[in-house]
Formats: sequence, structure tokens, C-alpha cells
Amino acid sequence: MLMNQIKVFSLFLTCFCFFACYKTPIKHPDAIIVNCERKTNQVDSVRQLITGTYKWVYTEVRDRGFPSDSLQTPSSIGIHRTYVFDENGKVRYFENGHLQSTCNYQIDYEMKISTYTLDSMATVIATDPLTGKKIYNFRAYLCNDSALFYNPYGRSDFFQHFTRE
Repeated sequence: MLMNQIKVFSLFLTCFCFFACYKTPIKHPDAIIVNCERKTNQVDSVRQLITGTYKWVYTEVRDRGFPSDSLQTPSSIGIHRTYVFDENGKVRYFENGHLQSTCNYQIDYEMKISTYTLDSMATVIATDPLTGKKIYNFRAYLCNDSALFYNPYGRSDFFQHFTRE
């Protein structure tokens, strides 16, 4: 019974995210448009797209890369997460509308395979504003109205899906 509910909910979220991608809210006349079926992780594109507010929709949890039935949502864990990336290099993180942290951020190359820019992977690095020490990092896959934040270096993989305002 629970498995059927999870499958139905997963199908609902997939449809919701798919149809949500047909909106094209462009805030600047020179903004790039990225198809949401193929979110970009290119450094230059992520740098141009990152500014904005991201509201958490759901998280897929995988154990050592293997799919699991674990799906977290704001209603299932009782937490609504929001990231606000400012143009001035600050990122604010909120839980249930309450500010939890403010960090500096930068977009940099996680690895560079060649001099060809499409061979790069962008990573978002958040640092403590006082000490400059790294607090967390993740890969950002972005399009105009949604995002996937993913850190591949833990025991469990958390694929966090966000809508973008």
C-alpha cells in the first residue's frame, strides 16, 4: 500500500516538474534560455543563471548510487527549504521561512577535462563570510525555472529538486 502511494506521488511530482518547465520567466533581456529537459551544468551558464530564489520540491535519496524508495518532500519531513542566491555573491538559506545561514558563494570548475568549455562541470562553493572556509559545495544543474542540486561525494546521494522563482 505504501509503495503504491510513493509511486503515485513520484509520478505526480514528475508530471508537475515536467509541466512546470514550459514557463519561461525571463528577468533580463539578455538572459539565456535553457531547456528544462536538459539542465545545464556549464560554468558560464550556471554563473549567469544562479541568481534567484529556489524553493525545495523534493529530494531523491540513493544509497551508494543505487535507487531507493526514499523520497523526501516538505510535507514528509516538515521542513520547507529555500535558497536565495544574490548577485553580490551571497547565498541565504531558509528553513520554514526562518534564516538559517548566510554564506558567500562562488561558481567554479569541479574539474576541467580539456580547454573546451563544454567539458567542464560547475560546482557551487559556499564559504563562511568571516573565515573563508568552505562550508558545503554541490553541483548545480539549472534551467530557467527549476534546478537540481547534487553532491556526489557522500555515502548517500541526495538529488535535491527545486523550483526557481
